This record gives sequence, C-alpha cells and structure tokens, in this order.
Amino acid sequence: MLTRDGRRVGELVRDPAGGVSPRWDPQAEVRPAEAALAYVLAAAFGVGAPGLVKSAIGAGLVSPPF
Repeated sequence: MLTRDGRRVGELVRDPAGGVSPRWDPQAEVRPAEAALAYVLAAAFGVGAPGLVKSAIGAGLVSPPF
C-alpha cells in the first residue's frame, strides 16, 4: 500500500502478464515523483516481496536482534 501523510494513495499489483499495474485512489492527487518512486521500489523488490529489513537479514547484511 502506498501512503502519504498516513492517507492511502494507492497500491501496485502484479498483473497477469507479470508486470506491475498501479491502482491509484481516485481521491488522491498522485505526484509524478511519487509514481516514479513506487515503480522503482516495485521493480527493485517486487510486488508482495519481503520488506527491506527482511531482505537485508536474508542477504546477511545485518544481524537480527534476537
């Protein structure tokens, strides 16, 4: 889910062809920079992928706190 100031702006979902499609909230005024950042993050981490911290732990870049 994409948010701005705690308010939902939209989400990126995987389409049947394997690409990423946006679903923007009709009430939100999505800024071009926000849309670009959303696509970059989706391309880097995928849609529904583990979060950044979990990915860093899995790659051995950081140690879990437990």
